[in-house]
Amino acid sequence: QTIMRYTFLLLLGLFLVSCSEDKQSASLNESEIFFEETLASISKDNIEEDLFYIGTEDGIVYIYNSENQQLRKVKTSFDRIYKVVRDSIGNYWVGTRNMGLFCCENRDDSLCVKEKHGRFYLPLKSKRSRYSAYDISIQQSKVYVATSHGLCYVPNEADGNDSTLKILYPSRHTDAPENTHPVGTRSLQPYKNLYLFCASDSGLVRVGLADGSLRKLSARKTHNIDIHDDLVYSLIGDSLIATDINGKTSESFALKHPAQIYYYDKTEQTNYFISNHHIQREGRGKRHRANPCALL
Repeated sequence: QTIMRYTFLLLLGLFLVSCSEDKQSASLNESEIFFEETLASISKDNIEEDLFYIGTEDGIVYIYNSENQQLRKVKTSFDRIYKVVRDSIGNYWVGTRNMGLFCCENRDDSLCVKEKHGRFYLPLKSKRSRYSAYDISIQQSKVYVATSHGLCYVPNEADGNDSTLKILYPSRHTDAPENTHPVGTRSLQPYKNLYLFCASDSGLVRVGLADGSLRKLSARKTHNIDIHDDLVYSLIGDSLIATDINGKTSESFALKHPAQIYYYDKTEQTNYFISNHHIQREGRGKRHRANPCALL
């Protein structure tokens, strides 16, 4: 049976269905698309504004062009797709469930793992190949990946064995990496080519892009983050906490329902909060409220 999905609802919260009927903008949220697979994620292309990568539970990737409404099906050899990011030289970085991070090339409508340095491993003997890669961000030609075991990055080829990720957070003793308990990381957000912010099970982390410095800004489990108006908005259970880039709290908002995903629509100045059963929608200056129409 064909499954109808609004591609962004209840997935990653990147682009959401609005109840407004008079919105006129060329974005993914104007289209209703039909799929035969169960969808798992949506990623916006880094290079072309109108391209989106829609990942499924079964390793299929749909490439959707919101300008001309074209949809192309691309096969992979993976399980659930969490993230797809294309870099400036045409590589496709794919984050997967339990199989980790892959670097692929698009050949004959298939994302094929590159022969050299195509699959990346953790520097942990017990979890070398079995981990999940939830989010990917490419900043200043460096690939960062939020994994089930911490925030990592892909080393340069000059570093030698670039098929093994390096762990930024949590920091580990180089001689005994197994001694540090893994920390799940989820959402990555860059800030003005200066910092990369990361939501983790142990709090909000900031990475300096110039020197790789690491600073923990909060110690509360952070589900999701977004950045706008020079403030970092952290979704923590049933609260949204706004801080400056140094972690100083500016505002705090209580939600009617706990949520796992937060997205701010800059065009409409509207906040969206997503959980398994609710989407809460809040306009500028208004109270947070559940929005049943977005659950269609």
